[in-house]
Amino acid sequence: MPTLFRLLFFGGAFVAGIYAAMLALVLLVDPGQHEMHVPVPPGNLATAGASPAVEATR
Repeated sequence: MPTLFRLLFFGGAFVAGIYAAMLALVLLVDPGQHEMHVPVPPGNLATAGASPAVEATR
C-alpha cells in the first residue's frame, strides 16, 4: 500500500506543478497588442456590390 500512496502523492504533485505553471502564465504574461498591416493585391478585391458567389462563377 505505501507504493500506491507514493504514486498518488507524486502524481498529484506533478499535476499541481502543471496547474501552477499554467496559472503563472495566465497571471504574469501580458500579450501585447499591435497593429498589423497586410497588403492585399488589387486583383484579390471583389468588385463593388458583387457577392462572393457571383464573383466565383466569373
